[in-house]
Amino acid sequence: MRGSAILALALLWIPASARSQSSPLAGEPQFQVNAYTENVQLLPALDVADDGSFVVAWRSLGAEVALNSRYKIEGMRIDPQGRADGPELTLDEDESCPIGGYQFCRRDVPSLAVFPDGGFVAVWSFWKWEFNPFACLNAIRGRRFATDGSPLGPEFVVSAPMSYNGL
Repeated sequence: MRGSAILALALLWIPASARSQSSPLAGEPQFQVNAYTENVQLLPALDVADDGSFVVAWRSLGAEVALNSRYKIEGMRIDPQGRADGPELTLDEDESCPIGGYQFCRRDVPSLAVFPDGGFVAVWSFWKWEFNPFACLNAIRGRRFATDGSPLGPEFVVSAPMSYNGL
């Protein structure tokens, strides 16, 4: 029972109110956008382009959870008809934070902006904890993407990292 409840909560659904009224999907109540649905999939964000296509991003505790405690930011481009426009994307860059060690990383609360040419930028909060000695670093990071979803460079820092030491 518990597994089925988690799976039901893991699906990302886009409500009708988030879609253009001119879209073929305007009358549909909701539809799934993420391909990977296990573990934790939440905090979706989206932005709609002028042509009715859109980009969705969300926080994911992905398939590699057994090897890594890394929450990551995933995304999907959706065409105006509501079909996936390419594969599911990992929007942030890999930064190793081993589980069971002295570090833990988390990416949270994504936000998006789609440009007129179809490219987009994603931003998110980034947290890194170290436990021996205790320290915490947080910052806002981002990354730009081309129309086809390919990265236009590495992650960049939007806000200066802040660190906290001690308890």
